Amino acid sequence: MAISKPYPRIFIPMDSDTEISSSPYLEDNRYVDNREASSLINAAALIIDDYMSLCEYIEPVNKNKNTYSHRTYELLLRVATEFEANCKGILEANGYNVSHVNIKDYCKLNQVMLLDQYKIKTSLWSPEQTLMPLSEWSTGHSLTWYNAYNDSKHNRFSNFDKASFENVFKGICSLVVLLAAQFPFMVGRISGRSNLIFTTDEPNTLLTSDFSIEFPTRQDSQKYSFDWNTLKCDASPFDKYQFS
Repeated sequence: MAISKPYPRIFIPMDSDTEISSSPYLEDNRYVDNREASSLINAAALIIDDYMSLCEYIEPVNKNKNTYSHRTYELLLRVATEFEANCKGILEANGYNVSHVNIKDYCKLNQVMLLDQYKIKTSLWSPEQTLMPLSEWSTGHSLTWYNAYNDSKHNRFSNFDKASFENVFKGICSLVVLLAAQFPFMVGRISGRSNLIFTTDEPNTLLTSDFSIEFPTRQDSQKYSFDWNTLKCDASPFDKYQFS
């Protein structure tokens, strides 16, 4: 049975769609405060700008993946902080107690958002990379790049090398996926340009200046099914997802 009401900050296509297309519920301020969404997108855009500046000194190739410095350390901390802010925001919007959350709680988002199945292609690494940055959530709650962030944050002297260029890159890809899974029609702004395109050749794929994001394939029972023009007049047009 399809889902009869949307969940806050959780993008799911409609069962009537043959491809990802405009979903008007995303534009409702009850889905997300537009100011918060803009703040999250802008923070990610700044991180990517700073990553590109770092690429002026470190070539983003496999030979340099283990390179680390105070600059990569700083950027990894920022990426992880934004990743946490997004995870907490989604959980809290759905009534989850976020007082003392950690990666085990963030992983619960995968139950409904299918984050482990998102595929991202990007030119931020050479040669162009295609990866599923949250695929580790299919078998557990850990993320290698996030563990590296925690280790380097809690003991930088001993674990400084874990704040590597590769972990920064994988963290950025994870953050972009998480943003696309909430605000697919704002992701183009991450690159400072609003030229995002949903392809017709690959219906589940979103193209931006720097990323190609392939969304999960869902059964109709995993999709939204409602008439938003009618539902939006309801006193409570959104449900809260009950995370187990």
